[in-house]
Amino acid sequence: MKNFKLEAIIIVGVLFLLPVAMAQQATTEQPKTTPDKPFYGLSVALDNINLALTFEKNAKARKGLEIARERLLEVKAMQEAGKLDKAEVAANNYARTQDTIANSIDSIKGVISEKDADIEDSLTSLDEKTGEVSSELSADKEFNGLATEQKAQIDRINEKISAHKKAIASLEARKYLLKEISAERLREIEKKHEGRGLAGNETKAVEEIAKADAELMAAAQLVTSQLPQGEKFLANAKEHLTKAREALAAKKYGEAFGQANAAYHLAKALEKRVNKIQDKEQKKAEQVGEHEAKMAQRKTGAKENNISKESNKSEHVQSARNSGRGSGGY
Repeated sequence: MKNFKLEAIIIVGVLFLLPVAMAQQATTEQPKTTPDKPFYGLSVALDNINLALTFEKNAKARKGLEIARERLLEVKAMQEAGKLDKAEVAANNYARTQDTIANSIDSIKGVISEKDADIEDSLTSLDEKTGEVSSELSADKEFNGLATEQKAQIDRINEKISAHKKAIASLEARKYLLKEISAERLREIEKKHEGRGLAGNETKAVEEIAKADAELMAAAQLVTSQLPQGEKFLANAKEHLTKAREALAAKKYGEAFGQANAAYHLAKALEKRVNKIQDKEQKKAEQVGEHEAKMAQRKTGAKENNISKESNKSEHVQSARNSGRGSGGY
């Protein structure tokens, strides 16, 4: 009976902790596999087969976006591991999947539907994630002292992971250029999916520009004091922000958001580099402090040891004298 109660408590505990563990795992967003693993090729092949066997165009685009996000996570994991050759493999697979997505969107028949809005959300999310990965790669290229071939690899990877821009352009073309959709129907869809229409896109672009502007100001202060060689990198981020504002003025809200997002992630990448430098310096200072403390301790120990020896020697001499006096008196 006691064992049954114990097992019940364990099961309840596992069931209670499982959602927490799953939530923590979800926040890290790690890929299922990576190009440096033995069965990576099989995993990609199965994804490609799954995509090929999905015939409905909207469903194919959504399935492709799920697979593309997985490939992008692989690029990020390999970049963080310093395996640029493997990151390039994942980037090539990402680009091929994005070609399929763009072709699927181009082939969608009929008027705009709710399914298009879901695809737009996924593409926007992927665009933001790509900006983050691309900025980290660019920071590696700028600050890690890489060889010429490694820098060329980063350029190729960044080119490949920008392939989703074609899918975004295809979706924009469907959204605003389809002849068969009426203006009234377009307004109905945009109202139903508030935040995805023209007004919503403008709001998102303005918010992203403000976020990028604040991050750039913070990064500029850090770069001046901690990472002087980051001025060129910071100038690149500022250029993206300028283009974002120009696009906003021209009412090109998608472009404005993308440029601002790129500026934000570049500034964020700079901030991470500075934090790494600060952490490294702090760790070095702690190691120096520990070393100095050990040396001081050794000196104190040696001094105490010498005092102890002198004391023992003095006691020995005194004992010998006392012994000599005792013999003479006898």
